[in-house]
Amino acid sequence: MYKDNRMIQFHFRRLLEDKEFRERRSILLFEIAEKTGLSRVTLSKIAHSKGNYKPNTEIIEKLCLYFECTPNDLMTIIPEEKRGGKKLLLNL
Repeated sequence: MYKDNRMIQFHFRRLLEDKEFRERRSILLFEIAEKTGLSRVTLSKIAHSKGNYKPNTEIIEKLCLYFECTPNDLMTIIPEEKRGGKKLLLNL
């Protein structure tokens, strides 16, 4: 039986900070929720994720469109397998 031990590291807060800097203003989760159609609860889960939240492709697409980025910019997959004593980092 296959067991998925991967973790997803989100770069949501970094992307948000970059967007706030570019636009020279603060952006609230409420605004992102309105513009993307995602709930504030979902956005909060992603923003504070410790690797246990696994979004569907619709959520990834909406966030990428909002931040004008690719899935590689939004998240990194970190598998549990270790190679040579180091964790292998994979971008999508």
